[in-house]
Amino acid sequence: MSKSIKRIWTITKVEIKKYFRQPMVIAFALLFPTFWTIMNAVMFGNEPTPMFGGVGTIDFMVPAFSFLVLLVTGLSSLPIELARNIESKAIKRYSFTPITKMEYIIALIMGNFATSVISLVVLFGVAIFGYDIQYPDLPRTIIYIIVIFALAIAVSSFGMFLASIIKGFQSTLSVALLLYFVFLFMTGCSVPLPVLPEVFSKIAEYLPYAHMVRLLQDIWLGQDTGTIKHLLITVATLIVTFAAAVFCFKWSDEK
Repeated sequence: MSKSIKRIWTITKVEIKKYFRQPMVIAFALLFPTFWTIMNAVMFGNEPTPMFGGVGTIDFMVPAFSFLVLLVTGLSSLPIELARNIESKAIKRYSFTPITKMEYIIALIMGNFATSVISLVVLFGVAIFGYDIQYPDLPRTIIYIIVIFALAIAVSSFGMFLASIIKGFQSTLSVALLLYFVFLFMTGCSVPLPVLPEVFSKIAEYLPYAHMVRLLQDIWLGQDTGTIKHLLITVATLIVTFAAAVFCFKWSDEK
């Protein structure tokens, strides 16, 4: 194992421990998506409906809820914690060590993804074994896992970008939570867009995260709502956000 990988692994373990010290992460990332699945199952059931392409509400929404997990960890948690560390100079000490910015960024993404995986396992376990939802065959499952990882990188990168360009913990907190709630309701990851007024769907066409949600649903359900378009937008967003995160990342607010 190279020294670089060892450094990344060490920081990743530290970041995972930090996540589990945050009550918001435990409540919203680990519990809320599963709780929301159960609530939807109780209220709407899972009978096939033409509105969702012939599948049930839970079948349609569970892949969307998996993006909700990434949104909680990558946008409402990671930038807030990173901004706190930047403001308090808690991570500035890394600048005096062999750890590079790229290594630290990779470690943040890996730690964030590890936290998301735990929540995703619980979510899919409850949905599949508790409500007998349909799930993809092995090839599509593998593709789904790869896409989930790519989306985790994209969302986490955007979170890091916010923490890097916004000065101060309180300002980052305000912006991150504002964007979180906007995306929560405008992308279809918490409430299905087909049941909302048409204006929501029109706005969602311009939101990359909405295309990510539809991409996950297409892969999971074997549908095609413009899969190639969703994929291209996702790839472009991933490249841009990761590049922006790397370019703008800083150890502290000091110039």
